[in-house]
Amino acid sequence: MLEKMVQDIIDKKMQEQYAHALIPAVMHAQVTKVSALGTYEYKDMKIEGCDKCEPYTATITGKWYEYNLKILTKDGAPDDNFPEVPGVKSKIQIEQGGKAAVVMLYGELRPFIVGEAK
Repeated sequence: MLEKMVQDIIDKKMQEQYAHALIPAVMHAQVTKVSALGTYEYKDMKIEGCDKCEPYTATITGKWYEYNLKILTKDGAPDDNFPEVPGVKSKIQIEQGGKAAVVMLYGELRPFIVGEAK
């Protein structure tokens, strides 16, 4: 009986103060919707390595993307513990239906895409 009480107290404390420790920090998510947003630039890039040309300065332009993500279980099935998350912005390009690797900072339901997963 005492053991059960202690376990109940530990479980309650974990849920209240350390809920972020109960979910994985890195997960897979299915891209359910993707939209291209504006562009970004890396300016003053120096291009070198061409045997027949001089180094030159260039600007690289890329796109921002906005995703809707559905968190997946370890087995790759949709995880019903998480709602679909809209409005996740990233410079990483992933096609609709693709899989992203995401991190959840501080246990919040605010995923950040760290890469594409296969």
